[in-house]
Amino acid sequence: MGIRDDQLDLFNDSFERCRQDPMFLDRFYSLFVGSNDEVRSLFRQTDMARQKELLMITLSYMMLAHGDPKVLDRVAERHNRKNLDIKPHQYVLWLECMVAAVHQTDPMFSRDIAEAWRVTMQPGIDYLISQYEPDI
Repeated sequence: MGIRDDQLDLFNDSFERCRQDPMFLDRFYSLFVGSNDEVRSLFRQTDMARQKELLMITLSYMMLAHGDPKVLDRVAERHNRKNLDIKPHQYVLWLECMVAAVHQTDPMFSRDIAEAWRVTMQPGIDYLISQYEPDI
């Protein structure tokens, strides 16, 4: 089951509202990094200004992944077991923290918008997880 046009429209509109709020990514990282020690340790020595720039780019790629997940090849390689070692279960937490940040940011937030974010991000997450174990 793919993303419906109405869900993509809801996502795009919500994404634009969130992008306009300079605190959106700060809210997300506060939630995500604060979620547990495992995640906190991943960001211990991270340049968060650069990380936020990269996340905004990655969100755009995630949006495109339902049509062609290979747009995430570089992200997948960077996050796989051999590199940053972002474990598959961490993507579930990432998505829930993202939706929570959208809830805190988007004044028009609704259950439909939450679902639109989830179905828009899921194909990209599925692809990143599938690339976690690079070919030996």
